[in-house]
Amino acid sequence: VVTEAASVALARSADAVLPSHSSPVAVVAQIKALRRRAAWVHVNVAQQMRQEQQLLLDNLLFDLRAPLSLAIDALEVYQAQQPDDGERDKQPLRQQLLQLKQSYDDLFLLNQVVMPQPSSFQLELLFADVEQLLWPKLSRTPSRLRTFLPLEAISLFADRAHVFWMLRHLLSNAVLFSSPNTPIFLHAERVSASHAELAVIDAGNGLDVSVQTAVFQKFFKVDPDSPGLGIGLAVVQKLALANHGAVQVESHVGEGACFRIRLPLALPEQVSL
Repeated sequence: VVTEAASVALARSADAVLPSHSSPVAVVAQIKALRRRAAWVHVNVAQQMRQEQQLLLDNLLFDLRAPLSLAIDALEVYQAQQPDDGERDKQPLRQQLLQLKQSYDDLFLLNQVVMPQPSSFQLELLFADVEQLLWPKLSRTPSRLRTFLPLEAISLFADRAHVFWMLRHLLSNAVLFSSPNTPIFLHAERVSASHAELAVIDAGNGLDVSVQTAVFQKFFKVDPDSPGLGIGLAVVQKLALANHGAVQVESHVGEGACFRIRLPLALPEQVSL
């Protein structure tokens, strides 16, 4: 409807600015004016379409949130009432719901204007939360996760929830794309006087050099049949940039992948006592 209306307006503009029996000089001037008007119509139509798409996506995310949460809660209540046979995490329904929830979270973050709330926090405590709260949800093998921190304490100045989310996604990918009997490493180190790096390293299939930039694009998937929407790494990059950092990948086919997140260190006056 928007495009049709714009076309009609543009046609009327053409009739208005190109009367018959015009001199060549006048025709050239009128054509330039028509081009400017066409460009204006194009920009405004594109902006209106983006606004309509944004509104549609906002409404869709709002409508999905409640039923998805209710479905996960109901399934967890049901499982809590069943005998613990050690296989509940392998139930297809639960896995599909959790994957859908992660896709929802990814899409929600991707759709929002990210406003970090930075504060200083110690990586040692964040890594402890990853091991105790996050890792048990990702893998039933605690020994797969190997964490390494330098002897000297590292404090970051960033949005802690954003950093936790980035690690959650990178570790989830590492679990998904590597063999269950291989270790996954979570490292941290100072790389300069102002920045530290967090690294998630797996021994999976690795990434070809040709796709190592594309993996951070929205909706890109190396394997079209893999679960998810292909937006998680785009969100990781968005959060890293919002926190004055960066993310990059180092990988070779058949040799696993290493994702590095670079974030600012907390200045001495920013460190919480």
